[in-house]
Amino acid sequence: MRHWLTAFQTSWEGITTAGNPIPNIHNTSDLDTWAQHLEDAMITATKASMPKRRTPPTKPAPWWNSDCQEAAQALRHAAISNDNAPSTANLANALRQSIREAKRSWATDTITNSKHADIWDIAKWSTG
Repeated sequence: MRHWLTAFQTSWEGITTAGNPIPNIHNTSDLDTWAQHLEDAMITATKASMPKRRTPPTKPAPWWNSDCQEAAQALRHAAISNDNAPSTANLANALRQSIREAKRSWATDTITNSKHADIWDIAKWSTG
């Protein structure tokens, strides 16, 4: 917090005059300008004092397959094109159906190909 305050003061002092840290505001245009300067100083202080954190990459769902991918792309394309036709709702339903089938298929294959020792891990699925 202290580092941010120092960075903010440095940035704000670069914007304002040394003798008058509080700006003279005479009209709404001046207010908008100084509000933008204040926001810029806060953004500069934040960037200087808080390094970006890398988020770990998300793990893909084990059941996601090419059918799900195609259905998601079709729905995304319809949403981007602003197509409010009933086909958008149909595409959303198709995606849900594709996901449902993919999950069922993946679970069936996993259970079928599991070993006896994995039975207890599979039983934990229902409890989360």
